[in-house]
Amino acid sequence: MPIRARETLLLDLDGTLVDPAVGIIGCYRHALSELGIRVRDEEDLRWVIGPPMRQTFAGLLSGRADPEAAVQLYRQRYAEWGIYQAAVYEGVEQALVEHARRGTRLILCTAKPRVFAVRVVNHFGLSSHLAAVYGP
Repeated sequence: MPIRARETLLLDLDGTLVDPAVGIIGCYRHALSELGIRVRDEEDLRWVIGPPMRQTFAGLLSGRADPEAAVQLYRQRYAEWGIYQAAVYEGVEQALVEHARRGTRLILCTAKPRVFAVRVVNHFGLSSHLAAVYGP
């Protein structure tokens, strides 16, 4: 069923345009490891994607280390490595092209820091389809 024509569409990034799991989970594991917290390799951490990072680290650390230090370690690793581990979902670029062809204004609105969101859409060649990118 086709989506009704819209003048503007607001899009999320993680979980909508790209699958960020490998990079995000890898960066969580890195930060925890650097703080001396062992997480079993087989432990499923997909649940960390989405919730506020500081709260998630506070829960994972349970007072054993500073959540703010974990956030800093995560962001450093994410900027260097994790950001490039995402994968564009199949069909996303074609959908963006089709909406743009119809004259729909596409705007990315994400909870991911804008500096990272811009790098992701640029890296994967999606920025040319977007009228704007918003994030904290």
